[in-house]
Amino acid sequence: MTHQIINIIKTNSPHLSWIENGLIYLVRHGSRAYNCHTETSDDDYKGICIPPKQYYFGNLNKFEQAELKDPNPDTVIFEIKKFFSLAVQANPNVLETLFVDENDRLYVSALGQEILDNRELFLSKKIYHTMKGYAYAQMKRLTSHRGWLLNPLKEAPKRSDFGLPELPEIPKQQLDSIKALLKKKLDKFDFNFLDQLTNDQRIGIKEIVSDIVGEMKISLDDKWLGACRQIGLNDNLIEIMKLEREFENAQNHWNAYLSWKKNRNPKRYEIESKVGYDTKHFYHVIRLFLMCEEVLSTGKLIVKRPDREMFMDIRSGKWKYEDLMDFAEKKNIVCEDLYKNSTTIPHIPNHKKIDELCIKLVEKGINLHDKQF
Repeated sequence: MTHQIINIIKTNSPHLSWIENGLIYLVRHGSRAYNCHTETSDDDYKGICIPPKQYYFGNLNKFEQAELKDPNPDTVIFEIKKFFSLAVQANPNVLETLFVDENDRLYVSALGQEILDNRELFLSKKIYHTMKGYAYAQMKRLTSHRGWLLNPLKEAPKRSDFGLPELPEIPKQQLDSIKALLKKKLDKFDFNFLDQLTNDQRIGIKEIVSDIVGEMKISLDDKWLGACRQIGLNDNLIEIMKLEREFENAQNHWNAYLSWKKNRNPKRYEIESKVGYDTKHFYHVIRLFLMCEEVLSTGKLIVKRPDREMFMDIRSGKWKYEDLMDFAEKKNIVCEDLYKNSTTIPHIPNHKKIDELCIKLVEKGINLHDKQF
């Protein structure tokens, strides 16, 4: 499979022919690596490579990752610095590749082995924020899909449904300008203006602020209204913008519904329509919470799941939706407690050691390329 993937990349992108000598790590990923696959599950692969020196010292060549999509094997091969950056931020999909079962490692060079030998360096409590974030994103999609299953939408929203005239009262240019100003104000709640923060730090601060805001009973609508006041909108304009916002949200919801109907997997939908939820999404939710709990309590990231039977029961729809939601919320509480109290893994990774490792491997990788010429 390794040679097949390399040959496809070289054929599709001849300028990446160096990847044959630059690949240092390739593993199976996804449901097959989790041991939670079905007969029809796709094959997914992820890897790491080190490009030649011109990609590091020149200005004309850029490379972050190579990708293959259907009909080819679903594959992503990251440039090593990009991989380290994502791993340091505790991106679950990237971190997992370092902890797959030995049988799921398709290719490990001497440089790839050095990364494996130091893989614990990348584990930190950041994983609480990223895994929880992924899980809650899936739960949000599950809730939307369940709503559409139980109460299918019948028609697109109309402006008249929201008491709006057929044509906007505010010129489009002015409306777009107001929206841009509001977004800038609301972005401050997500700390998107603090470029020096990593994504997990931003998530962590946002959660703290959200807790405080929740205790003060400040809703998203309150934040939006506050932003309107801050940019100087009068009451009449605020009311118009409020209705336009509600209509726009309804349009987005309708478009998401149409996209879901058009792109849903027929076999998954057959199960989903019977049990009332997307079983594949929910198995990932539970998997993420359980893996998060294990990392925080034991310091081990277990990719190949020993609890396959439970996950296959979820995938086949044997669990009730309410029971899964209850299970997920309980695991979230456990993970939150571990995040606050566990000392098994550091709060943040040792950036100095990881940086030193990256520099050493890049230098070795460049030397290997030079020896080929």
